[in-house]
Amino acid sequence: MLEAFDRWKAREAEWGRRLFHETGRLLLAPEWNRSLETTKAALDKYRVPNERLSPDELRRRYPQMNPEGIGVALFEPTTGVLKAREGCIAVAEAFQKKGGRFRIGRATLGRRSGSRLTDVALSDGTSIAASSFVFACGPWLAKVFPDVMKGKLFTPRRDVFFFGTPPGDDRFSYPNFPNYSEDDSLGYYGFPSIDHRGFKVCPVGEKTAFDPDTDERLVSPYQVKRARDYVALRFPALKDQPVVESRVCQLEMSVDEHFIVDRHPALENVWLVGGGSGHGYKHGPVLGEYVARRVIGQDKNPELEPVFRLKAQAFPA
Repeated sequence: MLEAFDRWKAREAEWGRRLFHETGRLLLAPEWNRSLETTKAALDKYRVPNERLSPDELRRRYPQMNPEGIGVALFEPTTGVLKAREGCIAVAEAFQKKGGRFRIGRATLGRRSGSRLTDVALSDGTSIAASSFVFACGPWLAKVFPDVMKGKLFTPRRDVFFFGTPPGDDRFSYPNFPNYSEDDSLGYYGFPSIDHRGFKVCPVGEKTAFDPDTDERLVSPYQVKRARDYVALRFPALKDQPVVESRVCQLEMSVDEHFIVDRHPALENVWLVGGGSGHGYKHGPVLGEYVARRVIGQDKNPELEPVFRLKAQAFPA
């Protein structure tokens, strides 16, 4: 992650676009637990600044937040928020400037020659031939390879809300409040208003599967209530504020929550890349280079191969 952070900063300079906002991050919990202990140990090992905060310290630093029910917090001052949409656009533009061709369409497996894939068929009737193919399809990976990926990915939905902030009140906007996540029986996370988009709240913990092709991207009344109840408790000044934007997103979880980077078991020139598990984009600059080196046979991290291998384990049917 530290290397990815440096790469993102380098890309910002290269592309002349701001993609990262250093908000800091609060991990909130009723009490100190194994997850926080493990996180702090990793941060300390790699010398990432962090500090443990008491409820009284939370009140002092962030009076706009009600710490009721929070027993402890772990604060990481140097972490932050990436602009995913703008980052994807920047990558596509840079790729094309360097001679790449960028096309949008649905791709399906095309012709085969023995244990090799010859081309992929596109939804516009054309095809693309290549010596190697990388399928990094996110939640669609299991649809492109239903036999190989059956049970290997779970795609839960996430209902995301952005609450408007009161006029003239910048306490909930960057840089005056950090990225946050809270563990309770279910859980919540979010970040401050950036570019006046609204204060983000995302309820988590539900195990509802989502079909990215056929399910409607309309937030559920139940999750609206969860978000509003949470805001009323944790951020009282926002309890009567309107939801100014909402969306339904999805994750693509692997069984062990590690990335999947492996060859197709029957097609030697096809690579399967997925299982982002909520963290793939953040690691994008480093993960992309790792995949490229694997594909061209210049892997410099052989110890990662078994970690990212397509495992035999599967989610329950």
